[in-house]
Amino acid sequence: MGGMIDLVLRVVVAVTWLAAAVLLSFGAAGIVAGIDHPAGPARPELTWQGDHVLRPAIDASIADLATIADDVEALGLLGRLSLSAMVARDDGVLDARLAEGGLQAAAIEDRATTLRAGLASLPGIGPGDELRIAADLRARHARLVEAAAAPARLEESWAVLVSGSLAATRMISALEGHDVAAFAATETGRSQDYETALGHLDEAERLLADATGLRNRLANTIDTATLDEWLRRNGAYDSALRRLYTAFRDSGGRVTQEVRDAVAAERQARELLPSDTIGLVIIVAEIGRGGANQAVIEIELTRAVLEAALAALDPAETAPAAAAPAPAGAASGPAGR
Repeated sequence: MGGMIDLVLRVVVAVTWLAAAVLLSFGAAGIVAGIDHPAGPARPELTWQGDHVLRPAIDASIADLATIADDVEALGLLGRLSLSAMVARDDGVLDARLAEGGLQAAAIEDRATTLRAGLASLPGIGPGDELRIAADLRARHARLVEAAAAPARLEESWAVLVSGSLAATRMISALEGHDVAAFAATETGRSQDYETALGHLDEAERLLADATGLRNRLANTIDTATLDEWLRRNGAYDSALRRLYTAFRDSGGRVTQEVRDAVAAERQARELLPSDTIGLVIIVAEIGRGGANQAVIEIELTRAVLEAALAALDPAETAPAAAAPAPAGAASGPAGR
């Protein structure tokens, strides 16, 4: 009989411990769930104080970002106007637009740097502060930080635009100067002033050499096919003209076989010259595509990034600030209930 009683007691003790273990496990799970419960919209009383401080600063930063976006849009317009002036070969307008854009790009980067510094110094958004600020505000802060980094290379992009524009301007100046010198050579050659004509050809060939040097520096960034053909045909004509005037000078004005051959070569080379200036327009456009156009595209992409960020940060979508938590012990329901 005593053995039976001992067996029953052991069973009761085992069941009791099992029940206690189950209760403890459920209790521990509840504690863990309570600890892991995120502070945010569901627990505004835990983040009210931090939210109350941070929300106005976030809204002010969004306004600053909107101003930067407007300035980037204006910079993009300056870039497009610069390209137009470059193609139209309006050097005065081009220089003014490039100078204005350089100042604007620097000012935008300064404002963006200030914005990033301000965002980094806001309270409650550092590592380990996750429970002090509501999740929606932390997400908005993260979007702001990412967007504020977008204008970081605007000065570099504008410098590329300036470089490409100046390269195009120098190229066109050299090619047009060459044409002026070559025309002067033909005019004096018709007057049989062959020494002066050859002097003009020296200047024409120098300018063509300058254009060739620019071409070699641009070859890795642009399609030089049109430019190469322009340089080849004009170089061939310069050589033919030099041969002609040298032959006339050496013959003393007499028509020798060398003069006849030189006249035929000059005529053949002249027929291959471009008949209009459309090639210069194409050359400018190709140089633009090599850097200037890309710089303007990068500015426009920066503007698009900022506009997308502002759309995601639309103040109209901002969650209203949580009400201050009620004092401990205060009634939670309406009075009288």
